[in-house]
Formats: sequence, structure tokens, C-alpha cells
Amino acid sequence: MNGTWHERGAEKPDEDEQEGLPELVEHRGIVGDRHLVAVQTFDIARLTTHAVPVVPETFVAVSGMGPKDDSNGSGKTSFLIAVSLLLADPQWRLESNHGRDASGILFKPDAAGVDRAQQIPAASHGYVVGVFAHDRPDASGGREALAASGLLQGALTVWVRIAASAPYVLANWTEGIHVADDAERAAQADTLWQELGSATRLSAHRMADALYGNAPRCLTYLDTPLRPAVPSLLSQQMTAMEPHDIGEALIALSGMTHLLEQEAARRGKALEHAAQLEKARDEHALALADEEAVLEGVRARAAARTALEEGRHAWRRYLAACYLEAAQADRKLAADLEDKEQQVVQAQELLDGAEEKLRELTAATGLAAAAAAASQEWVDAKQVTEQAAAQRTSAATRRDVIRQSMALLRPSAGVWRGSPVADARSALEAATDALYAARQQKAGADSALSRAQRLEEAARQGRSGAAGHALEILDGHGVSAAGLMDQLQLEESVRAQWEARLWPWRDAVVVPCGQAERAREILRGLPGAQVVAADPADGTGSGGGALPPGVRSGRALAGFFGTLQERTTALDDPPAAYDAGLSLTVVGGFQAPIAGRDARVAQAVAHRRRYEEEVSTAAEGLAAAESEFEVTEIEHKAAVAARDLAALEEQASALDEAIAEADDKTTAARSAEEERHDAWEQAQNDLTTHAQAVTTAKLTRDAAAKTYKERAKEHTALVRARTEISCPQWHLLWGAPAEEATELLEATSPGTPVPRPGRLRRNVEDHLRNAYEHYGLPAGAITGVVDEDLLLAQHLRDAFEEEEASALPRTGFDKVAAPPADPAGRPQRQGCRRSRPDHLRPLLARGGLGQAHSCGGAQRAHSPGSAGHDRTSRRRAVRADQRHLQCVGPAAGR
Repeated sequence: MNGTWHERGAEKPDEDEQEGLPELVEHRGIVGDRHLVAVQTFDIARLTTHAVPVVPETFVAVSGMGPKDDSNGSGKTSFLIAVSLLLADPQWRLESNHGRDASGILFKPDAAGVDRAQQIPAASHGYVVGVFAHDRPDASGGREALAASGLLQGALTVWVRIAASAPYVLANWTEGIHVADDAERAAQADTLWQELGSATRLSAHRMADALYGNAPRCLTYLDTPLRPAVPSLLSQQMTAMEPHDIGEALIALSGMTHLLEQEAARRGKALEHAAQLEKARDEHALALADEEAVLEGVRARAAARTALEEGRHAWRRYLAACYLEAAQADRKLAADLEDKEQQVVQAQELLDGAEEKLRELTAATGLAAAAAAASQEWVDAKQVTEQAAAQRTSAATRRDVIRQSMALLRPSAGVWRGSPVADARSALEAATDALYAARQQKAGADSALSRAQRLEEAARQGRSGAAGHALEILDGHGVSAAGLMDQLQLEESVRAQWEARLWPWRDAVVVPCGQAERAREILRGLPGAQVVAADPADGTGSGGGALPPGVRSGRALAGFFGTLQERTTALDDPPAAYDAGLSLTVVGGFQAPIAGRDARVAQAVAHRRRYEEEVSTAAEGLAAAESEFEVTEIEHKAAVAARDLAALEEQASALDEAIAEADDKTTAARSAEEERHDAWEQAQNDLTTHAQAVTTAKLTRDAAAKTYKERAKEHTALVRARTEISCPQWHLLWGAPAEEATELLEATSPGTPVPRPGRLRRNVEDHLRNAYEHYGLPAGAITGVVDEDLLLAQHLRDAFEEEEASALPRTGFDKVAAPPADPAGRPQRQGCRRSRPDHLRPLLARGGLGQAHSCGGAQRAHSPGSAGHDRTSRRRAVRADQRHLQCVGPAAGR
């Protein structure tokens, strides 16, 4: 509680002052009515150490520029947090957590955006400094206004130290202006704090009350995770505040909390006086009730004795009724037991006869063996019949198959010319070999013709020979090329000397001079390809641009022909070309020209026509071979069919004889099988009849056994029921003849039906309950409320009441009636008030009925509200009752 207690003077004495009640006086703390005029921070977030002037009683807007050229990260919230800590905003809960949450406002390099490479450590502590004064500084003066301390009246400086470890928040103060005032302000902070000393140092718990009094100096709404967000008058969660919370916040803000606390103290004192008065009244009422309880106990004991006598009489009637009822039931059950014993004997005789019949039937076991033997003989005969039938079926099936085969062979055998099978086979093999040779010859001719046709087509396109493949590859890459031999023309007069020279280059291709290197790179995957570069288009070639006489070329190849002519020498007989450098001779003398497209096409056409003639000849030979093969094949099939037909006719004749023999065996086996079947059926019928008789005997035996068990179970139940009646035990409890029991019940209620034992038992319980209540043990008493001896008596009574009325009593009446029958035997206690349960005293003090208790020693009796009663006569009545109890003694309980 923020406040200071003071004792008021004696000039205004009242009831509170006489009682010594303290009064909470409003105060404004050390700062008093000064205004905050300047704030300075050290190592607080991103804030600088410059002194910031504050104009009191005005609206101050805080802004700045952050690292991203806007106000985010400029330190606005950090400045508000620093001011709220300086003014001890109660929402920081400095009294409870000692400012632990405030340590998060200290400078941290990561949060301030400082590069880690600079290795600047986080601040372990920092300061918030505030200057308070009575007058207002000129806002236009800036920081210079604070330097002129003479302009501020009653200036006071407050320092708040915030640390990352305990103590988290400390405060100190001094008169005048005590701030850092030069360029090295940060270095002065610790020195200025030490100069304040420790005499005026304040902890976080005492800071708000000592500096600012018992009314909050500042309330802030901060959007920050440093302190828990709670509903307040300035927060967005104000709608979550209850009305009484809003009222308490307004009262605390106005500084009138001490008035509410003073009123609460006075109300508490008044309630204490009222409680003392009520306690005195209750004690007086208890004293009167204790006296009345003693007299009530005397009356209760007399009533208890009467209730016990009535209960004992009801107990005798209960025993008499139970004994008579048990005797009557016992006589009836005895007669039923005699009849049931006769039924058990009869059921036993029927069971013995059924079991004897069953033993006789089960002893006859020959019928099953005879049936099994007959069954086996029938199965054996059936197998013989099946085997004979299977043999006949197998022979007939084979004969039918043979007849079908003969029908298929007769057409082929009809054209047989009488030649042996071996001769026909030899002729067929020779015809087969001739047909295979004709087919191979025809396939070879077709293949050769196909190749000739492809060569002719390639020659017509200028792509014959191995050069054709290279030309296709170059054409696919956009290189203009031509076959060397395809684009040449040789006159007849120069053929002998140039064809031998050109023969090694018959597969070469000619490309433009500028594309020769590229052509060689393209033909990298075609080993053996020959590439001839044409002469340059500018005529700078080695051949001077002129071809040899009689040679014509579609490409400029003067250089190629000139070089070839220089290296080789033409020979006449035979025509040849000799290369002295290589010692190489190429023989010429070709029948047809080898250079020029027309010549090459003519050669391809002649080649193709020659293969066409060969194909025609091969086709004629194949047709003749196929005809010869068909004739020899027919002759061979006819010879084989005639031979097989003769063999099948012999087999069919043998099978006809086997079928006739199998038919005779099957007829004899079926006759024997029927005889064995009839014998098996007779044996099986005898066995079935015997099994039905055994089943009937078992059912009869089971029915007799069930009847015997039922009669025996009924007999056992009657014996148990007679035992449960407990007639001898009831007779022992009654202890007299049945006539006396009848007389007792009729004499008690003459002319009316005798009550049932259950009702008589309830009468006994009612009288016992009445006696116990007079004795001082009410129903439902619990441990700790009544005395231990009374609880023991209650357990006896509860056990007695829980017993069934028709069952033998486990607890006798005399045992249950012993405690209330001998009230003088209870343990004595000193002082009647200690023997009474505490929870009953207020009830008795407010006019409730008194309870009976024996207090031991002298007896006292007081009746509520009767102070003028003659107490002497009451004491005499108590002493007389005690003498009566001593005379009666234990006899009252019997």
C-alpha cells in the first residue's frame, strides 16, 4: 500500500482516536508538486545521451527517423518506456517483481542494428535521469536552458539505475541539477551516480511511494513485450476491465485511495466490537442451558427405564411369535419331506431299470461286425464288376479309334501303285533336296536383282559406289559435294591412260576448296572416305586452271589432274599406270568406260538385266521342282497309308474278340455283386434297428436320471429350508413350551389377530431407540460429536436394527439394552460444559431444547430466561434422583 501512517494530534479527539485508529494521510512524496522539465538517458536502447527538455502540461508528440528513413526503429517507444520508469508507472509492478521486466530496455547491439564485426557488447546497466522544477523552462532554449540552473526554482534531479541483474532497478535523488553537460556525457554517468551517495538511495519497492507519494504520477500505454499486457485506462484492452476495476483505477489516479483504506479500517474495528458482544451473549445463554440440561437428564433417565421395560416385553412377544411361526413351518416341511423321500425312491428304481436295459443292448456288438463284413464283400464284388466293365470299355474305345483311323487312311491307300514304302521315301527325299536347291537359287537371284536395282538408282542419282554414302552424309550437313568419277567425262582416246590412274580414286568425293576441312570433320565417322578439294575459285590453284586433253570435269580439278599426271606414268602393253614414288602399278584395260554418269548408268542397267534373266531361269526351275515334290509326296503318303491300314485291320479283329470275352465277365460279375448287395442291406437294417433301440434306451435312462436329480434336489432344498427355519434355536431362545407363547400373544391383544414377527421386531427397535434418545444418544450421531462410550452403544443399536426380523438374532436384547439400563455406570467428567459438543452450544444459547448429560459430582440446572427460579429446590430434586439411582442400580436394566 502506497502511503505513510501518522498519528493525529489531540486537538480533534473522536471515537477513532480514542481507540487508537491510525489515519492514512495523503502525501506527494519527495518530488511533490514539481514538474518534469528534462530527461537524459545513458545506454537505454538506441537513445542518445542528449538532455531532452519537456514542457509540462502540454501534449508532447515523440517522433524521429529510423535506419530505413521512416520513424520505425527511431526509439519512440524506448523514450516512452524510459519516462514511464522514471515516473514509476504502477503498471511496471516495481513493488512485486523489483523491476525485472525493465531490464529489457538496456542497449543491445543486435536490436540497435550494429554490425557484429564491431564487437560492441551489450550494456550491463544504464540510467534514466529526470529534472523536476516548479517553473516551466522556455522550450525554445533547448538544452542550453538546462545549463542555466538558476532559472529553475526548486530544481530536483532523480536518477534511476536499470541493470541486467539484481538489483534490477534502483533510484536516487538530489537537490538541484545533477546531469552530464559536455561531449563525454556517457563516460560521466557512473561517476555522477556514485556522487549521489547511498543515504538517499531507494529500492524498486520504495521508489514510487518515496518519490511521488500515494497517488500514481504516470500512466502509460506501451506496445512492447517488455511488460505483460494488462487492461488499463490507456490500453486497448480497457473494454475487458470490470466496472469496479475502472473505479479503483480512477480513485488511485486521483490520489484518494487512502480515504477508502481509512474507511475499511474503521469498519473492521466496528465489526470486531459487534463480534465481542455476540460472543458474550452466547456464553450467557450457554450457562443457562447447562443448568436446564441437568434437570432434563433426570427426566430422560426415567423415560429411558420405562422405554426399556416396554421394549423387553415387546422382545418376549417377538420371540414367542417367531417360535410359533417356526414350529408351524417345521411341521409342514416335515410332512413334505416324507412325501419327497418316497418320490426319490421311485425315481431311483426307474433309473436302475433304464440303465440295465441299456447295458443289455450295448453288449450286443456282433451286428456291427457282420454289417462291416457284408459291406466289404459288396465293395469287393463291385470292384470286380467295375474292372470287367472298364476292360470292355477300354477295348471298345480302342477299336472305335482304330476304325476312325482306318476311315481316314482308305482315300490315300486307294491311289497306291504298289511301290514299297522305302522306295517311295527315297524318291521323296530326292525331290525334297531338289526343291530346297531350287528355292535357294531363286532367293539368291531375287537378292542379286534387288541389289542391281539399288545400284542402278544410285548411279542415276550420281551416288553410286562407296562415294554415295559419303555424299548422303555431306548433303545432310549442307556441304555441296559430287562423286569424282560421276562428274568426269573421258574421251575414248584417253581412256587407256587415265582410267588406270583414276581407279584408286573411284570412291572419292569432290568438295569446294573452302569446305574441305569441314567435310573431313563431318566424315570422321566414315573411315576410308576420300575427299578431294576442288581448285580455288580465284584460279590460284597449282594446275593453272587447265585440264589434260580429252578430260572434262564438272568441278575445277586442274590441280588434282596435274598432280596425278606428274606422279604416274601411263604404260601401253598392257595398259597400266605406274607410280614410281610408291612402286605401285594399276592395271587398266577396262571393257566399258568407268567415268561419267551415263557410262556408269549404262553399266548398272546391263547388270540389272543380266540378273533379271537369272531370276526368270530360277523361277522356272523352282516350279518344276515343286511339281516333282508334290507327285513324290503323294506316292509316299499312299504307300504309308496302305501299310498302316493293313496293320489296323489286324488290331481291330483282335479287339472284337477281347470285347466279346469282357462282356461275358461283366455279366457274371454283376450277378455276384447284386447278391453281395442284398446281404449288405439286410445286415445294415439289423444294425440300424439295434442303434435305434440303444438311442431309445439312452433317452429313457437320461429322462429317469433327470427326474431323479430333480427329486433329490427338491429333497435337499426342503432339508435346507427346514434347517433355515431354525425351530430348535427359536425354542431355545423362547425357553418355554409353545402353550405359554400362545397364551402370551393372546393375552396381549385379546380378540385381535396376532401381529407378524416383523412388526413386533420394529416395536422392539422403536422402544430401544426411544430409550437411547433419552439416554443421550440421538439418531445419526457421528464420531467427535458425542462421547466414545455413547458411540459404542450406538454401534450395538445399529447392529441390532440391521438384522432381519425373520432371522435368528445375533445380538440379544439384554446386550443392546445394557448402556441405557445402567446410566450410572458411564464415565464421570468434571464440568458439564466440557461434556457438551461445541456445535450444540449456540443452539442451546438461542432457546433450543436442553440435552441430558451426567456431569458427575454436583448437578446444576438452569432454564433459559428464568433467572428468578428457585434454584435451591432444583438442587434438592437432583440429589433425590441420584439417591434413587443408587437404590435401583443394575436391576433397572433387567
